[in-house]
Amino acid sequence: MPFPSLHNQFLINQFLINQLRINQLRINQFLINQFLINQFLINQFLINQFRIPIQRLRVMVKLRTHGEVA
Repeated sequence: MPFPSLHNQFLINQFLINQLRINQLRINQFLINQFLINQFLINQFLINQFRIPIQRLRVMVKLRTHGEVA
């Protein structure tokens, strides 16, 4: 090697680029996970929003089928 320092610098640069890529992948994975958690929480919220009226409706139907007024 006529220029070992240049080769070393190249290897160091390659290493640093790879580290940056790994960090970017980790960040992307974290953001995807955050998105999926948010989607899950939104879904839970929406399910709960519908569940409350459905439970009320069931109670009303039970009361009416037993001859009571809701």
